[in-house]
Amino acid sequence: MIKAMRCSVVGWVGFPTVAASLRDAMSAAGLSSIPIVGADSMKTISYIQVPGRDGTYVTCPCADLTTSSQLPAQQLVHDYQASTGLEPGIYAAEAWDAAGILLQVLHPGISRADALAGIGAISAYAGVARDYSFTPDGTLAGDPAAWLFVSAGVRWLPA
Repeated sequence: MIKAMRCSVVGWVGFPTVAASLRDAMSAAGLSSIPIVGADSMKTISYIQVPGRDGTYVTCPCADLTTSSQLPAQQLVHDYQASTGLEPGIYAAEAWDAAGILLQVLHPGISRADALAGIGAISAYAGVARDYSFTPDGTLAGDPAAWLFVSAGVRWLPA
């Protein structure tokens, strides 16, 4: 069907295991030059561990610490791998940053109102995924970002 329709790209929004099967079937049918573009759910290590899946693109509003040259990012990757034996997951950096923000204001016995006021008082936070700034009502400031990654070998690289 892909060949008959002369598709130059295949968009995928389903599960990563089925996307992997699709990529493998396309390669077996001689369609390995046709890229697949998918969502963040495909950005897994298991997808790229199989040869022949290079050139798959994914969009993700997540930071990828595995290719970062920043020391805090490298430290998080190292500590996570030392602790679990795995690479950090897709949103590990953002989760780490959110926890860091919460740890700045939370303490035993704090009320919800005081926690909200404490978070609202943070004007900026230097995270491992990115630097964050907030509006006076506590809303994340700035434009939402999504990055494009491409599979190359056993890495997801910024595209």
